[in-house]
Amino acid sequence: MGPGTHTRRLERRRGGGDWGRNDSRRAWAATAAVPSEVSAHFSGIYGLKPTPRRIPTTGHFPPPAGALAQIGVVGPMARTVAELKALLEVMQGPDDGDPCSAPVPLRWPSEHEVRKLRIGYFEDDGRAPVTAETRTAVHTARRSLAPGGFRSPTIPA
Repeated sequence: MGPGTHTRRLERRRGGGDWGRNDSRRAWAATAAVPSEVSAHFSGIYGLKPTPRRIPTTGHFPPPAGALAQIGVVGPMARTVAELKALLEVMQGPDDGDPCSAPVPLRWPSEHEVRKLRIGYFEDDGRAPVTAETRTAVHTARRSLAPGGFRSPTIPA
């Protein structure tokens, strides 16, 4: 397969995990996709990595094995966040084909509950220094949370 492009920025190449082998334009044309390992932003679409086993692995090909079976996560990719929400609601829940799937009901928090969340951040993990551009992006994202009333404490390295 020849090189593919980013869905919305055609001057960029796509990449990331299993999805890197597929052309991102296919995902944009489709309603949703479910790759096992992916950095969705490389393709210009949205991805969700839910709690492990929130979405059963039933039907996944190839079947999860070894360490991946313990730590791997199946999650949806879609064109919009609203589509991700709908896909999670449909795909999640226990399944007889995956005895490790989570039998925990999905519950969406109220706006009041969300506003009480603390959104921690860090800009340096103490091992790998970040670029000035990354540091600026982290601070910009953090400042954008304040008008919504979110607290965003620094997580120490």
